[in-house]
Amino acid sequence: MDNDSTKKNAKNLTNEKSNKYNVEERIKLLFDENSFVEIGSYIREKNTRVITGYGTVSGKLVYAYAFDYELNGGVFTKKASEKICNIMDMAAKMGAPIVKMYDSIGSDLSENLDILLAYGKLIDKSSKFSGVIPQISIVYSACSGLLAVGSAISDFNIVINESSQVYLNDPKDVIVHESKYIDSKSYGNALNLMDNGTAQILCDNEKQAISLARKLVSYLPSNNLEFPIDDNIDEDSNKKNLQNICQIENLSEEICDTGTLININNIWNTQVDTNLGKIGGIVVGIIESREGAKLTIRDVNKIGRFVKVCDCFNIPIVSLVDCKGFLESIDEEKQGFIMELAKTFTTITQATVPKLAIIVGKAFGGAYTLLSGKESTFDLVCAWPESEICIMEPKKLLSIFYRDEILESDIPKRKENDIFDEKTKELTDIYRAAEKGYVDNIIEPPSTKDIIINSLSMMQSKREINYPKKHGSVLI
Repeated sequence: MDNDSTKKNAKNLTNEKSNKYNVEERIKLLFDENSFVEIGSYIREKNTRVITGYGTVSGKLVYAYAFDYELNGGVFTKKASEKICNIMDMAAKMGAPIVKMYDSIGSDLSENLDILLAYGKLIDKSSKFSGVIPQISIVYSACSGLLAVGSAISDFNIVINESSQVYLNDPKDVIVHESKYIDSKSYGNALNLMDNGTAQILCDNEKQAISLARKLVSYLPSNNLEFPIDDNIDEDSNKKNLQNICQIENLSEEICDTGTLININNIWNTQVDTNLGKIGGIVVGIIESREGAKLTIRDVNKIGRFVKVCDCFNIPIVSLVDCKGFLESIDEEKQGFIMELAKTFTTITQATVPKLAIIVGKAFGGAYTLLSGKESTFDLVCAWPESEICIMEPKKLLSIFYRDEILESDIPKRKENDIFDEKTKELTDIYRAAEKGYVDNIIEPPSTKDIIINSLSMMQSKREINYPKKHGSVLI
C-alpha cells in the first residue's frame, strides 16, 4: 500500500471516530450512490472551495452546495457566492429541493465590499425561493455573520450537538460590548440555536444529520406545485394496536406509520409538539398539545412556524387537541402574547391545505378556536367521546353562573363543589357540542388512525378562493 493510500485510510478512520467527514464524504452520504454530478468544478476559486451540483436522493432530483472546511476553513468569497447562486437558480428552474451544507470560518475580508454584495445575492436567492422549493440547511461546524442568516432562511435548519456554532457577531466584538470574556460556544452552540428557534432539528453527529436530511427530502414535494408522494403502504403489515389508546400522550407516535415520525423543534420546552410523519403512507404535519396544556407565546410561535412550512408544500395538518387555554401570566401579556397569537391565527386561517382536528381531551376557550375551530381554522373536527369543550375552564364558568347561590349557602365551599360535580359534565358534554355543529363527528379512540386516513383522502381535492392581495400586514 502506498503512502497516500495509508494517509487517506488513516484520515477516514479519524473521521469515523470523530464523526466528522470531509466535504466529499458528506456529499457521498447525502446522495444516492454514483448519482452526484458536480457543476462548476473548473471555476477558479481564491484559496477556497465550494462544491455545487446535483444528484438523486431516494430517486428524487436534489441540488446541493457544500463548503470545504479543509481548504482555508471554507472561507466565503464572491466567487463562492456566484457558484452557490448559480446552483440555486438551477434548483428553482427545475423545481427541485436544495440542501445547503455549511462549514465555514467566515468571509474573505480582503475582498472588502465585494463580500457584502456576495452575501446580498445569497440572501436574495434564499428569500425569493422560500416557499417555492424546499431548502434544507445542515450546519456542521462554524457558520457566522450573514452566512448564518442564509442558513436560517431555510425550511429546516439541522444542527449538530457539540459541533455546530452559528452566530451573527464575532466573539471579539461581543467581548468589547459585554466587558467580559465570551466564547462563541456560549451563545452560538446547537442547544441555544434550538432554544431560540434558529434551528429546527438537533442531531448527535453528522451521519444522523445527513440521514435526516435525506428523510426530509423524501417527505417533501419537489416544489410548491407538487404534492407529497403517498407511499400506498400495506396497511395490514403496518397496523398498530390502537385498542388501548385513551389519552393523548405519545399519540402522534401511535397513529403514525412505524418509524416515520420526525419531531420538529424537538427540544423547545413547550406544551406543544410539532411533528412530520406518515399516516397510511400520507405525509402529514401533526400538532399535538400535551395533556391539559396551557399555551404560551413560544407555543403559538412554534405552531405558526410549523403550519407555514406545511402550507408552503401542500402537507395536510392534523391537530390533536388537549388544551385548557392560554397561560394566565403578566409576563406573557407584557411580551406581546396578543400579537403572537394574532400571527398564528392568521397563519392557520390562511393555510389552504386540508386541516383536520381531533379533540382527544379538553378544548377550552380560545384554544378550541385556535387548534380546532370549526368556523375559523379547521375544515373537519372530530372528537373522542370523553373529550370536553367549554368557553373557559368549567369551574370558572360555573362560579360565575352560580355565584349568588354559592355565596348565600351556609358552607360556600361545599356548595361550590356540589355544583361542580353536578354541572360540569353537562356543561362540557361533547355530544351537545356536536348537536350545535362545533364537532363534525364523535369517534372511538381505536378508530383514530382510520378516520385520519379517510378524512385526508376525502380532502385531497380541497380548493379555496382567496381575495386578491399582495400580502397581509399582521405578520409584520
